[in-house]
Amino acid sequence: MSAVTPFDYLQIVAATAYGWLFFSDVPTRHTIIGATLIAGSGLYTAWREHRLRVMHAATAVPAV
Repeated sequence: MSAVTPFDYLQIVAATAYGWLFFSDVPTRHTIIGATLIAGSGLYTAWREHRLRVMHAATAVPAV
């Protein structure tokens, strides 16, 4: 799931671009702030999970 999630955020950018190009619908300040918050929180979560996975792998005891 974590490998697919960044593509979900790309849908927000694509939908905004399509709306702007085909319907002349200019995104408002609130739209941009909201999309930034959503993408930022997802990127932070992915970064945190990666960091935890690396820390866990470093402290794991190898099987003998």
